[in-house]
Amino acid sequence: MKRYLAALAASATIFFTLSSCASEPNAFQREVKGKQPVCSVEIIPTGNGDAGSFRLCGIYPAKTWIEGSWELDSSGTYTLEPSALHWFNNWKDGWTEARFECGGKLTLAKEGSSWRLAVVSLPVPLVPTEARIRYRDTVLIGDAALKQLGNRWDRILAASLLLKKAPIYPESTEGYPPYIAGKKDRAADFRTNTAQYLFPEIAGWSSPELAKKYKGEETSRAEDIRWNLAYTRDTFPEEFRAVRDSGTLFRDWEESGDLFYLACWNAEIFARVEHGMTVRVTETSEQK
Repeated sequence: MKRYLAALAASATIFFTLSSCASEPNAFQREVKGKQPVCSVEIIPTGNGDAGSFRLCGIYPAKTWIEGSWELDSSGTYTLEPSALHWFNNWKDGWTEARFECGGKLTLAKEGSSWRLAVVSLPVPLVPTEARIRYRDTVLIGDAALKQLGNRWDRILAASLLLKKAPIYPESTEGYPPYIAGKKDRAADFRTNTAQYLFPEIAGWSSPELAKKYKGEETSRAEDIRWNLAYTRDTFPEEFRAVRDSGTLFRDWEESGDLFYLACWNAEIFARVEHGMTVRVTETSEQK
């Protein structure tokens, strides 16, 4: 049976989280009217209560969280060492659920009536270690799913190096582009600018001048899309062209768009945690 203990500090405001992380605002969807961006840390003690496991939600999109182990020092500061990032994403024809190896180190300390989460070593999602992928009526599991996701993650990491150098994003007040998930939003955000840069044939050309420049150029058909080969040659390095003109990168974007954002702006997202994000702490004890 689960019970919840207000044992971290008598003056602390403890929020008991009975639902999943999906209800929390996060750094990906920052324009939530009337709501302060929040991350929540669930502390799960073991043994004598000086160590245990944790789950950190609200940094990434809903249904994505970091977990790992913690230790408590004599000053009352928690040292958090991430070990895994859990990620889930829906798209129009299916979903992907995955677990990534994750490194890094954080500290969690009480400051007055609030909590402060600080980055000692940036948590970074590394290689995927588990995956399940659904595409319409087909579900991939085990090694087949893991291989497909691993290849996709490698392509996304390579794309992120190009995207970070591309002068296509208007900076937000935090110094990196917002990620607006709503379909009705047409603001100049990461989703809009990335899609127009990588796939103007689908997302639309970013300017009339660009559309005119490449009108009538040779195309190659793949994934039922005609890719503009001149735009590919002018915009991308040679080693990146085949993955775009084959439609493979577009499938990556369509099925796992927020992984592009995570790969590009992971460090900036965590910087937001240290500057202005409310931290909620929950201690959970399980007894059988």
